[in-house]
Amino acid sequence: KEFLRADDTLLLESDLIFEDSVIRGILEDGRDTLALVDKYESWMDCTCMKLGEGDCIEAFISPKNFNYAESDSYFKTVNIYKFSRDFSEKCYIPFLEAYLQALGSNEYYEQVLKVITVLDEPAITAKRLEGQLWYEIDDIQDIDIAESLFVSDDRQRVALLQERYGGY
Repeated sequence: KEFLRADDTLLLESDLIFEDSVIRGILEDGRDTLALVDKYESWMDCTCMKLGEGDCIEAFISPKNFNYAESDSYFKTVNIYKFSRDFSEKCYIPFLEAYLQALGSNEYYEQVLKVITVLDEPAITAKRLEGQLWYEIDDIQDIDIAESLFVSDDRQRVALLQERYGGY
């Protein structure tokens, strides 16, 4: 909490790999509180959201409420956020404290953001990626996939794909 109160914050989950331009983009965006999102694709899992006008977050979509028929309108959270000090102090920390007190400490921080997005005044908006590469690494298979995504040489990419079980 004290770090969030001290300055603007860039929150990054530690299991992400991404191009430098991803961070540059969120830092250079003039809006002070953002959730970085990418258009949903079938390989993505976990939290998604629907966006409204001006990229305001209309709803967080949990895995249990995920509807494949609506997946064209979903965006995946990249799990990179920019919080202004003011947002942290006046909104995120108070909601975080209330949430922890009500539900305990075994909850995801994103649950607090989900609650904040239902307020009348959007305190956090989305920033869409525009083709920049990123990947979330949860297991050995994810490392393998990320290696083939981030390699710059097409021949090397094909070789990595061919080494996978079943090829391509």
